[in-house]
Amino acid sequence: MGETVAASPADDTRFRKLLDQHHRAIQVYCFRRLPTADAQEATSDVFVVAWQKRSNLPEDNEVGLWLYGVARNVVRNFTRGHRRRQRLEARALSISELAPAETEHQVVRRAEDRLVTQAAALLSARDQEVLMLHAWEGLTAAEIAKTLEISDTAAHMRLQRAVKRLAKALQRVGYDAPVAGHPRAIEEGGGT
Repeated sequence: MGETVAASPADDTRFRKLLDQHHRAIQVYCFRRLPTADAQEATSDVFVVAWQKRSNLPEDNEVGLWLYGVARNVVRNFTRGHRRRQRLEARALSISELAPAETEHQVVRRAEDRLVTQAAALLSARDQEVLMLHAWEGLTAAEIAKTLEISDTAAHMRLQRAVKRLAKALQRVGYDAPVAGHPRAIEEGGGT
């Protein structure tokens, strides 16, 4: 369990003032952008972030704008989560409509999936996130850049490095199939 940080009376008083002054505006901001249930949760999330950062909040005349920035990020997270759920539901529906695979293919696929899962577990959380955004969410490097709020170049480099690390991890767990994404090397006889 994490440690509980005791708030000083000054922190508590300042936070109460912040909550009294800005709660309604942030709530309206969230309600304008999200469904009711999500907007209520998002509003709470904004003030959880404010509480966690209470010792480093901007000056009183700038804290409202800072809260709007936090609210913007929270709303974006809710929106992305909603889009991900929709894509996942669509995929699940499309998968259920596929003809069942032959038994031998299912066995091979499950074994490969297990090895890929083992290899991915050897990677850092940062590499896993980039790979999941690319493979599971179908995001391009440019879309990953926007999601992670990094440059396109940084996202492209992170993705390339994560793929290379995954290839090495796959070898460590005994998966020796050719790595997808390198068709030229395969077409040219395996050379680089």
